[in-house]
Amino acid sequence: MARSAPFKPTVLIVVVCIVTAIVVGALDGVQETRDTDVETDAKTEQAPMSLTASQLRQALDRQVDVDVDGLPLKLAIESIAAEQGILVRFDETAFNDDIFTEPVTMHLKQIALRDVLSLWLVPRGGAYVENRGTLLVTSESSAAHMLETHFYRLPDLVDTLGPIDIDSMIDLIETLVVPDSWESLGGPGSITGVEEGLWIRQSQAVHRKIHLLYQQIDRFLAEMYGSDYPAQPGDPTSAQDLAISLRLEQPVQIDLVDRPLSETLYDLAKRCHINLWLDEQSLLDEGVSPDSPVSINVEEISLKAALRIMLSLFQLDSVVKDGVLIVTTSRMVEEMIVARIYDVRRIVPDDDYDELIDLITTVVSPDTWPDGTGPGPVQGFAWMLAMEQTQSVHAEIAQLLFDIQRIRTTPRIQRPAPMPSNLQRRAEARFQQVLSKNVNLVVEDEPLIDVLEMLSRTHHFPIWFDEIPLSDEGISSDSPVSITATGVTLESCLSTILKPLDMVAIYDNEQLRITTRRVAEEECTIWVYDVVDLAEKIEPAPDAHRQHQGGGFRGQGFQGQGQFQVGPDDFQGGRYVRPVPVVDPPIDPAVQEQYRIADATQQIADTLRSDLSIDTWDGTGGPGSIDAFQDVLVVRQTEEVHKKIARRLQEMRRTLVDGP
Repeated sequence: MARSAPFKPTVLIVVVCIVTAIVVGALDGVQETRDTDVETDAKTEQAPMSLTASQLRQALDRQVDVDVDGLPLKLAIESIAAEQGILVRFDETAFNDDIFTEPVTMHLKQIALRDVLSLWLVPRGGAYVENRGTLLVTSESSAAHMLETHFYRLPDLVDTLGPIDIDSMIDLIETLVVPDSWESLGGPGSITGVEEGLWIRQSQAVHRKIHLLYQQIDRFLAEMYGSDYPAQPGDPTSAQDLAISLRLEQPVQIDLVDRPLSETLYDLAKRCHINLWLDEQSLLDEGVSPDSPVSINVEEISLKAALRIMLSLFQLDSVVKDGVLIVTTSRMVEEMIVARIYDVRRIVPDDDYDELIDLITTVVSPDTWPDGTGPGPVQGFAWMLAMEQTQSVHAEIAQLLFDIQRIRTTPRIQRPAPMPSNLQRRAEARFQQVLSKNVNLVVEDEPLIDVLEMLSRTHHFPIWFDEIPLSDEGISSDSPVSITATGVTLESCLSTILKPLDMVAIYDNEQLRITTRRVAEEECTIWVYDVVDLAEKIEPAPDAHRQHQGGGFRGQGFQGQGQFQVGPDDFQGGRYVRPVPVVDPPIDPAVQEQYRIADATQQIADTLRSDLSIDTWDGTGGPGSIDAFQDVLVVRQTEEVHKKIARRLQEMRRTLVDGP
């Protein structure tokens, strides 16, 4: 009988190990499968996907942080879009292939994603289109022909007056918002008016501009009786833009030698907590390297003024837009056209805007309006002035209207009114006080720059050497200076030092700018002079013959309509008498007196034009202009002529107002 082989423990151990390995391997496989599934699910959740139109708009409006350094444009767009779950398609046929490989650098915090895309694409002729929940990156010309139809209500003026009429609104939009994109000028866009509002067919970019326009109108109409600061642009400035504007006013001290431009700018932005974007591609297109060395030494001036000095060396400029301080070329800034609305109810109480529009287009950058090379006309309706212009021109318009309104709303007993109460005018007033102080100075063959810097330190005013024009004229800052001055004003002392070198010192952006006489004679500033006290003492000349069409005066029984002519027959017994026009009811005597003062103001303007620096006025080929607006004078002139005007008005006051 055969016996079974004895049981060996080693065999059992081997079997157990094999089974255990199989079981553990199977479990590991299950766990690995589960881990892979979880990872796949996570990737699926984060992967870009088609969104609803509403979800895409929300994603584009979301504030994001951007930290991109030298990444190709296409990859940068894909990366930032993927973080928000947005699917991006690229219209490869719309661009040169090199555009998508161009490196981009951006370090910004809390900026809307759509603004990031605009900063990257617009300088390259690109645009983005929201297309069925996905983002299409294409060229600006292609996007302009991808049209959508939206409905817009008619804005309500006030409850008692009802909505703005359809024709006025259509005219405003077609004039103000990308005029060449409408059918009337050969563009693809169209507007159809219906009883309740407007049906508008346009590109997405134009629709965004129309939405901004409506926001401005709503903000404007919320102030039923006019804003206390109506001269400020009426656009819906974002909180980020306002914060940047305020931070640009803070004083800084900068002392740098041969430091790269880009490093300098980003360091200042970080120090002052400002979102800054350097448009490196536009700089390179103009032959300016972002690494160009910068040497600058300034103190006691605002960051805005310091940036202007620094950027002017490279013919660059800056602009605040969409929560970012953009540094780019002057050409690019001039192409950034902005539509804005101004509240002029306290300047032109009635709806006669012609005189004010003519004033603005004559005095403020006259070459930038339709008759010159400007983007579009000024349009007045519903107590507003609306226009498209560059931000620099808008700043001049805002200051002009601010000055006029400040004078017009000052009680007559306090007029001539004091200096306007805003930062720019206060800084100018402080500088004039410094220049009027007496100085004693004795130097012998000292370098010009050392003498001026010594005066700057002693009397606490910043100076700025305008290096490019000085170099072009062959003027050295080391030119020897000799002067003995006792008890003369600082202004006179500076003139004595600079005149032999054909140089001048002019106030410019919080500093005393040392430049050539030629440059000073070409640069004009706008001042508004209150002359009501003089006009009240002057009777218009008997041979005066002027026409008035409302002029913005309000009186009982007269609302500014009609045309009035003044001639020799309007004087009786040597005293001017305003003829009563054929209106019903008769003209208010108070309004009649306002017209008389307006004529006297015009006579003052004519006198100044004919007596002072004749060759500097526009009628003789010069850059200056002088206009009588109601009872103020608006003068665009060089600093030298402004000083002559101020002295002449003082002489007239001593003669006519103060008496012997």
